[in-house]
Amino acid sequence: MNQPPINVNNNVNNNLDYAGMSEYVNELYDKLSYYDMYGSTIMVFIIITLVVFFLYGYFQIMRVREEVAGDWQNQRCDPKYIPFAGFITHPDGTTPFEYTSENFQYCIQDLQKGVAGEAMQPLNYLVSGVTGALNIISSSIQKTREFINILRKNIRKFAEDVLHKILNVMIPLQSLFISLSDMLGKTQGIMTAGLYTFLGMYDTLKSLLGSIVELTVVMLMAMVIIIVGLWSIPIGWPAAASASAIYVVFALLLSILIVFLTEVMGIKSSSVPKLRCFDKDTLLKMSDNTHKKIIDINVGDMLANNTLVTAKMKVDAAGLRMFVLDDTVTVSESHIVLYQGQWIPVKNHPLAVEILKDEYSEPFLYCLNTSSKEIIINDIIFTDWDEIYERSLTAVINAVPQNIFIKNAAEQKANIHRYLDAGFESDTVVYLFDGTNKAIKDVQIGDKLSTRGIVYGIVEIEKDTILGNLKEREEEKEEKRLYHLLVSNKLFETKGKIIRDYNDKIDSII
Repeated sequence: MNQPPINVNNNVNNNLDYAGMSEYVNELYDKLSYYDMYGSTIMVFIIITLVVFFLYGYFQIMRVREEVAGDWQNQRCDPKYIPFAGFITHPDGTTPFEYTSENFQYCIQDLQKGVAGEAMQPLNYLVSGVTGALNIISSSIQKTREFINILRKNIRKFAEDVLHKILNVMIPLQSLFISLSDMLGKTQGIMTAGLYTFLGMYDTLKSLLGSIVELTVVMLMAMVIIIVGLWSIPIGWPAAASASAIYVVFALLLSILIVFLTEVMGIKSSSVPKLRCFDKDTLLKMSDNTHKKIIDINVGDMLANNTLVTAKMKVDAAGLRMFVLDDTVTVSESHIVLYQGQWIPVKNHPLAVEILKDEYSEPFLYCLNTSSKEIIINDIIFTDWDEIYERSLTAVINAVPQNIFIKNAAEQKANIHRYLDAGFESDTVVYLFDGTNKAIKDVQIGDKLSTRGIVYGIVEIEKDTILGNLKEREEEKEEKRLYHLLVSNKLFETKGKIIRDYNDKIDSII
C-alpha cells in the first residue's frame, strides 16, 4: 500500500505557528494591569464588604431605631442615619426608599443653605454697608429737605408779614389817593363844566356882538344910501348936511366899536373867510409817480413822499382873486406858500400873476388836508387847507392828546388828523332853512341852512385812520369816508343839535 510522502516542510511551518501564537498570548498577558487581571475579584470584595457594612449598619440602626426616631429632627442629617432614614421612620403613604430619598435631598439642601450663607457673608456685609451708606445719604437729604422746607416756610411767613404790614400802610394811602383822585375829578368836572359854560357864554356874546357888528355895518350903509339920496335932491341938501354930520359922528363911534370888537375881542361879521384853494385841473404827483388832477383825487389816496390825503374840500369860487404861480399852478390869493424860507400868501409871491376876473369862470375850487400838512406841486410847497405852520403848527401839535407817545415830526403832523379830525356818516340829517332836510352827503354849495348860514364848502374826510375808526371794515361796502360842511356862520343843525363847521376845531386852537 502506497503511502503519501511526508512533507517535512509543512510540519516545520506548523511548529513555527504554534510557537508564535504562544509568544503572542504571553505578550498579551504581560500587558494586562493588576485591575485587568483581578478587577472582578476586587469588585466582588467591595460589594461583599459594602453588604457586610450595610447589614452591620442596618442592624446597628435598628437597635437604636426608636431612640433615633424620637429625636429625628436633630438626627435626620447625621451621615450614619441618612442611608437608613426610610427604615428608621417614614410618613404614612411613603415607602422607605422614597422617604430616604426625600430626607437625603432635605439634608443636602440644608447643608447647602449653611454653606451658601457662609459663602455669601462677605457680599451680605458689602450690601449691608452700601445700604447703610445710602440710608445715611437718604437721611441727610431728608434732613436737608426738612431744613429747606422750614426755611421756605419762615421766608414765606416773613414775606407775608412784610406784605401785610405794607398793605396795612398802603390801603389807607390808596383810600386817600382814591379820595384825592375823586376830589380832583370832581374839581376837574366842575372846572370843565364852568369852562364850557364860560365858553358858551363867550360864544353867545361873540355871536351877539357879531350880529351888532353886522347890524352896524348895515345901518351905516343904509345911512350912506339915504345921505346920497338927500344930496341928490337940492331940496334935501339941508337935511343931507345935518345927516352927514350925524353920520360922521355916528360912524366914528361905530368904527371905534367895530375896531374894538374885531381887533381886541376877535369878533368878526359872519362872512365867508378868505379861501385857500386850487383850480380843479391842478396836477399832483402820486406815490406811484403818476399824476392826477385834484378834482379826481379821493380821500385815502397816497401822494408822493408817502403823504396821505386825509380830507378833500370843494368850495365856492365866487369873489376870489386867482393867481398863476410859476406858470404852472392856478391858486387862490390867500393860500400860503413857502418862499425863501418864509411862509407868505400867494398874492405876495414875486412869481405870482393875477388872473383877470373875466378870464376865470370856474364855479368851484378844491383843496386838500394831508398827513404832512403840506401840498407839494412841482417842487413848490404849499400849506394844506388848515394852513398851520411854525407857531400855529406847534400850538396845534401841543393840543393833540397823548402827544407823549409821538416819536417824530412826521407822526406829530399825522396825529393832527388822527386826534383832531372828525366828520359825520353820509346819512346824517342836516336841516335846511325852508324846513326840509338832506343827508349831509347830498348838501350842495349854496344851500341855506336852518341856522341861517350858507354852505360854501363840502368836506370829505378819510375815515379809517381817525382815532376810534382804527379797525378793519367788516364789510367792503362800508363807506371809507366821513362828511362835514363849511358854513358862512360856522353853524349847522343835525338831530336837534347845533354843530360847528369843519374849521372850528383848528380855529379854536389857533
